[in-house]
Amino acid sequence: MPCRDWLNTLWPASFRGVPFYVQHDEELPGRRLVVHEFPNRDQPFIEDLGEAARHFTVEAYLASDTADAQAAALSNAIATSGAGVLVLPTHGPLNVRALNGARSRDKDAHGYIAFRIEFVREGFGFALASVGMAASQVLAAASGLAGIAGAAFARMDVAGRPERVAVAASSTLVEAASALESVRATYPVEASASATARDAIAALADEASALVSRAGGADGSAATRLYDIASGLAAGMDATDARAAFADLVDFGVADAPVFRSATSRAAFAAAGEAARALRLAVLAAYAEALMAATFADRPSGIAARAEASERFGAEMARCTGGLDAELFVALSELRGLVCAYLTRLITDLAPVAQVEAPRAMPSLWWAWRLYGDPARCEEITARNRLPHPSFVPRTFEALVS
Repeated sequence: MPCRDWLNTLWPASFRGVPFYVQHDEELPGRRLVVHEFPNRDQPFIEDLGEAARHFTVEAYLASDTADAQAAALSNAIATSGAGVLVLPTHGPLNVRALNGARSRDKDAHGYIAFRIEFVREGFGFALASVGMAASQVLAAASGLAGIAGAAFARMDVAGRPERVAVAASSTLVEAASALESVRATYPVEASASATARDAIAALADEASALVSRAGGADGSAATRLYDIASGLAAGMDATDARAAFADLVDFGVADAPVFRSATSRAAFAAAGEAARALRLAVLAAYAEALMAATFADRPSGIAARAEASERFGAEMARCTGGLDAELFVALSELRGLVCAYLTRLITDLAPVAQVEAPRAMPSLWWAWRLYGDPARCEEITARNRLPHPSFVPRTFEALVS
């Protein structure tokens, strides 16, 4: 088995875009635990208050003829308020705040300046959040992801390349437009939203060859237009339909790299992959917006939606490689965190589901009165358990705790 080439897989270290080298880094994960001890009781009670703030300690250095200027830039980055992107060799990009930094220089090591910096992983921008505030944070992050996707699309390496590199990207862009047209044609969409999306999809497909060309390179507006179309469709669709439709597209264009016979083939594959990723990012942003409009009947359905969202965002985050994807990785991570936080806040207000066991089968009408004091909820029991007839509820069934 061949050994991994570690040097080619490490991320170039930086903080707020200021590069440096790393001699040593540490991560301090942990839990916030309170130990309660009681008189005449040998076993304590351990109360878990959740994950502790995650700290990172980095021993960094700068070594060059301009080490003093680089050190000044790094000192300014450490002293700047607010969160910033820290990139570590094996961690990749992290959204953190700098707690403090110590700069050191030795008289016998000119051109070498060392730093010891402590960081803490960024948390929420607010202490307590209502469901509405959490949802607004998600929508803002989704819109921000669209802008970053546009910048990533514009970096596509097609300018000056052979024509088939640009054709590979523009053809994939047309396929992306066709995928959104399939959503529009398959699912019920409000009339005005459908008409707007239809015109935008047709225009994008017609202009694909101009948006990605050998002469002009890649136009980042193609990615933001994909987001606008997906977002408009999500707004005009039932939330359940939107979640299902966009979930089908989160793996659009994902393919294993073949064996390339030429550098041109490799470039064409990469360009097509960038165009496909533009749609996946648009779809993920719209998927997040659809979750904000969704309603959940009970706690288990909310928990399942949170797990699915985390998995789908995580899959795209895993496809981010190299320093150029650092900003995109952080944006995806932030959006995933906000979606999961929103759903977690929403879940606390949802009723849990209980398993009811009875000595004999009874009609749903009887159970609605027995459990809730409301005979009208018999239909709820019938629907939740998918009963063929409301008069025959099995001895074991599910019911909301409310």
